[in-house]
Amino acid sequence: MEAIIILDEIEFLSWCENNKISKDTQDYINKNIRISLPARSVGGGGRSPSGKYPSKKMGVYIQWESKKVEGPAVLMMENDDTVLEFYDQPNKIKLNYVNNKGKNSWTLYTPDFFVIKENTAGWVEWKNEDDLLILSKKQPWKYIRDDKGNRRCPPGEEFAKELGLEFQVCTNKIINWNLHRNFVFLMIT
Repeated sequence: MEAIIILDEIEFLSWCENNKISKDTQDYINKNIRISLPARSVGGGGRSPSGKYPSKKMGVYIQWESKKVEGPAVLMMENDDTVLEFYDQPNKIKLNYVNNKGKNSWTLYTPDFFVIKENTAGWVEWKNEDDLLILSKKQPWKYIRDDKGNRRCPPGEEFAKELGLEFQVCTNKIINWNLHRNFVFLMIT
């Protein structure tokens, strides 16, 4: 499927003005996200089934890599009225960090989604909480838990902050499973 822009240009510019989005960031979002196809196709890695959801909101198939995390997240975004647009596997972003040996390093990283909401926009990474426990030990520079118990990705936040945007880490613990079952039920009936 071809990339589709949901907000027309006037609506997007109005959204940018209302949210104090700079011209450079507007151009970045348009060029790297809104008119771009996904940076990669999902593969699932054999551990969890991957799939594509036919999004009525976006007018394209939205890819997901995890039936227990990203799949339900797609349904949440599809049915969330505050979500104006959401894009799977958006452009790669550069994460700068200090590695386990104390040296400055960087990596290119493809987050799960880029989401434009009524009052904010940014990258959203969805992970299984148990997987994050393992990843935060292997890559302590990438995923941390803050003093409120929320998961964060400081290098992602720094990248996003330079553009006046956000980077959020979400886990399966915030999925409303009753609501998810209702969405699935309504899809198959």
